[in-house]
Formats: sequence, C-alpha cells, structure tokens
Amino acid sequence: MGQYLATGLVVKASYPKSILQEAKWTQQEFETFLSAKAGLDLSLYDMSETSGYQNEEYLRYTLKPSVLTKENLLPFLQEFYPQIYDGNTDLYAETLAVLEKTEDSQLPALAEGKSQVPFQYDAYAHPDWFRLPVAFYPNVSINYHTIMLAMDGKLITEGISGHLRFFRRCVQERFAQFLIARTLKIYTTG
Repeated sequence: MGQYLATGLVVKASYPKSILQEAKWTQQEFETFLSAKAGLDLSLYDMSETSGYQNEEYLRYTLKPSVLTKENLLPFLQEFYPQIYDGNTDLYAETLAVLEKTEDSQLPALAEGKSQVPFQYDAYAHPDWFRLPVAFYPNVSINYHTIMLAMDGKLITEGISGHLRFFRRCVQERFAQFLIARTLKIYTTG
C-alpha cells in the first residue's frame, strides 16, 4: 500500500458548507483559518456554491483565469522544474516548449488532456483534514483538484501531513516572488 508524493498547483478547493454552522463561524472566519492552514491565498480564487456527495452543499474555490496565465506560470516553472527535477531537462523541456505555444485560455485543457507528464490535471489529490479550534473540535475535509507538476514513487502515507505542510511552506517561501507559488500544494495522490 502507499501513494505517490506529488507537487501541484491547486486549481480547485472545496469544503462542506455545513462546517460553518457546526463551527459557528462566518465564511470570512473560515477563509482566514483555511488560508493559514492550507497555505492558499484565497484572493487568487473565485468562490462559488455547488452540491456534492448526497446533495451536500459545498463552497468551491476555483483558480481565477487571470492567475493561470503563461505570464505567471512560465517564469515560475522555469525556476521550479530545474529544482524539482534536479536539472534533468529531459523531464520538462518539452513541457515548457508546449506551454510557451499554448494560449492562456487553453492551459486548463492542456492539463486535462494529460499530454505533458509534468503538467497534468489530478483529481486524486489527497484531501487535508483539519481539526477546528472550537467546541468539540470538529474536523473538516478540504478537497483538492490540482495541476500536477511533479510526482515521485510510492510511500507509506500514515501520519505525514505535518511534514507535507512544512515542505509546502518551504517551497512557497523559496518561490515567494511568483504569484502562482501561492497556489502550490505538496500532497499524496493515487
């Protein structure tokens, strides 16, 4: 058993709307909590309401099209890929070339088509579970869809979420000059 370790850009994040009532929090209070815990800059996302499993209402954050652009993406990936792939350009050079030729509006479709290994849509990102600091400490699950930028071999995943959040903070700090770095998530998938 095990899952793959991956790094990707969060393009969608969602959680059950009922948690706001359970925690007796406003949406703004929860967004502040979520930003701190999940490391996402929610100002880069559009929020909408949707129904999910068993018609439960969810709040969904979708990355704004004005953020997922070549202007934001390419400079970041030109620094990120050599770091994550240890300078092995065979693993990402073609992807950068394809991205340079792709129109901004077609970037999501390129990821969904999964034609580029280090730039593909991943609906299997492991959710984050957070215990809320309110009475009875309810847990909330934050579900993610990402554009996977890198993935490594299988590993046993029990009890590693603290390390993954630490790694995310380190990577976000390293690439802080790039707006899109504020959407990064290090997660397990598969």
